[in-house]
Amino acid sequence: MAGIIGYFALATYFKYSYPLLGKEAAVLRGFERLGDSHYAVVAHSWAPRGARLGEADSEDDNERSRVLIYEDDKPLGPPHSPHADIARLGMGRFSHWRGQGFVFSSSDNSDPVTNGRSYRAVVPGTTD
Repeated sequence: MAGIIGYFALATYFKYSYPLLGKEAAVLRGFERLGDSHYAVVAHSWAPRGARLGEADSEDDNERSRVLIYEDDKPLGPPHSPHADIARLGMGRFSHWRGQGFVFSSSDNSDPVTNGRSYRAVVPGTTD
């Protein structure tokens, strides 16, 4: 019971929850390092299937994107993180940013280029 209460408290705090249902929108590959960080990368996927380009975060609305990023089968987060925090703090932070793609870090600050895990973008609430 405490776990369920904790989940909803965190989901409310971050204004986001992690639905398990969703359609795989894009397998993220071809990472470019984010600055000097060894655990934060950019995947230049402009508009994954199921998500329109206009739904990415931007300066006028930095919480627009509904896309989630999964590391293997584990959701990363918090979403909508500032890129400086993704590069400096890591620990699964990510954003889906208009004109740039997906900026994210691994859950444990290992190198996404070499850690052997798969990363994918999912649009929540859609099913095949």
